[in-house]
Amino acid sequence: MNPAVKIFAVLALAGGVALGINVVRSSEDARPATEATAEQPAAPAEADAGADLVATGEALFVNNGCAACHGESGIPLVNVAFYTDEDILGVMASPPAGMPVFDLTDEEKAAIIAYLRTVYPSS
Repeated sequence: MNPAVKIFAVLALAGGVALGINVVRSSEDARPATEATAEQPAAPAEADAGADLVATGEALFVNNGCAACHGESGIPLVNVAFYTDEDILGVMASPPAGMPVFDLTDEEKAAIIAYLRTVYPSS
């Protein structure tokens, strides 16, 4: 190959890389930019995990009897959106009179809080 052609090819390649242009050497190397490869695994489905957490929280809220007292016909949970997760955890650990203490794992408490965040979103 002519030395001038080699220099032009190197400069063109370097310029393409600097501009973020995807330069491939053969059609075998060409892949769509969004396709996951062995070198670049797909990102985890965080939305699905969040939906699962909320569904678990709703089930815990209903199955532990929370919905019986705090459901549509019960004592409303007022201003939930204004409380931090730590505030809600504090109420779960040391509830007001008449509210039972439940033996829940940290993951179960987080699920209930995630559910409450969907029922009482911040405004």
